[in-house]
Amino acid sequence: MATTLAPFGLEVNRHLAGGEIMVEAVAGGITSGYGTTIYNGVPVTLSNGVLLPSASGSSQYGVFAGWRGNITGQGPTVRNFWQSGTVATQIEAFIYRDPNISYFVQATGSVPATSVGRCTNLTNTASGNDNNGNSQLTVTSTLVAAGTAGDVKIIGFKNGPDNAPGDTYTILEVTLNRTNNGFVPLGGDAGV
Repeated sequence: MATTLAPFGLEVNRHLAGGEIMVEAVAGGITSGYGTTIYNGVPVTLSNGVLLPSASGSSQYGVFAGWRGNITGQGPTVRNFWQSGTVATQIEAFIYRDPNISYFVQATGSVPATSVGRCTNLTNTASGNDNNGNSQLTVTSTLVAAGTAGDVKIIGFKNGPDNAPGDTYTILEVTLNRTNNGFVPLGGDAGV
């Protein structure tokens, strides 16, 4: 049972059409010296060719998966998260951009089985672990009003002995619901 809140951000699960899950490179996707940490597994938005962490209620270009470049004084590097203030050249950011990818994410409370098809919002979008680089993003267990769009759409629950619908801190299977990346999800708009 999911009885402990141990968030891990948006964790890639599967492609809804059975396709290959691809990581996309965004050349120059982060500005050298950018002063905010971008954790692995957090939604990002694209602004003037640069990726920025996406707050709840904001558009989502994709989910951050790391970067590579040349850190001043250290040389070539590949990391799963962007540390605030990193100075580097030849920066290339990696994201999951296909809206047909589903993710696992932990809720801040109990979410019942009847929630499938409903939407909820992201919480703790700026939280993360500086040791392993993973986001500590969660979703709220309070669903948005029926017929209203939220940040993510619940499409199921993580299967396993450590999780079930209604657990104290339920682990959900979700899709991004506010994408602005030019892709159309299976079945049209992710909607509400």
